[in-house]
Amino acid sequence: MAFPIMKLAAALMFACPSPVPVAPAGTALLQSGEIRFHTINEAKDTETIVTVTVRDRRGQTIALLTGVLGQWAENAWSARIPLNVISPPGDLARLWGGTINVRIDPKGEDAWAFTFHTYLRFSNGETADVYQRQLAVVNEGRRDWTTIIR
Repeated sequence: MAFPIMKLAAALMFACPSPVPVAPAGTALLQSGEIRFHTINEAKDTETIVTVTVRDRRGQTIALLTGVLGQWAENAWSARIPLNVISPPGDLARLWGGTINVRIDPKGEDAWAFTFHTYLRFSNGETADVYQRQLAVVNEGRRDWTTIIR
């Protein structure tokens, strides 16, 4: 009699999809994010590809942006650019100690000095604003800039 029950259990195990992970009650999940750049004495060239990766302290990517995004004037703020939230979304408790990485891939040569401000909004209404005050300089020799979220 136990044998048919085991067969049924095995059939259900393979027939039912895996459950979707659900965050524990009270967990604040990332809902949206934006970034803006302030260029310093160098404009971002029109064709330069910008990639922004936001990772939590475990290294899991929670938001991403990649694109040409047009040219930004020197000594000016760009418009707010939406970040793509990755599924499953990251949670606020694991954000601190994570990183924001900015990478450029120029077509030809592009040296770019900037600061940036990232706005992350969570499901409980809280926001995390990360402002990179230190001047970041990216060029052909150094294409990445990483900031630790504190």
